Amino acid sequence: TSAGVGGTALGASASAEGFAATATGVGAYASGAQSSAFGAVASAIGDYSTAVGTQSAATGTGSTAVGESSLATGEESTAVGGTSFFGLISAEASGANSSAFGAGAGATGDYSTAIGSLSYASAEDSTALGYGAYASGVNSVAI
Repeated sequence: TSAGVGGTALGASASAEGFAATATGVGAYASGAQSSAFGAVASAIGDYSTAVGTQSAATGTGSTAVGESSLATGEESTAVGGTSFFGLISAEASGANSSAFGAGAGATGDYSTAIGSLSYASAEDSTALGYGAYASGVNSVAI
């Protein structure tokens, strides 16, 4: 367990390296400035990022990942929901300012939104609503 300037680390192998960072849980890692990681092997790498849940990761600046294995890699992105399909597909928000809500939901286009399990919004400004919805065109909506 180790902590940097103003940091807090709690749990076996927890590490809070970023300024005023917090890491709680076995192997939790918070390296971004004022970042927070909660849960076993949760990682908050982007500045001002938050990761909550086992193996969740928030790497984009200001990103938030909530749920087992959720990934928020885009700047100011949000991924909430964990995994689907036997743990193989994680909720993922990789586009800038994108949002994914639901187990296995994916928002990979910039400014995209995916709401519902296994929904996917891959293009810029696209929106996918409901289970399995897929929005692949710029400014498209799939329901």
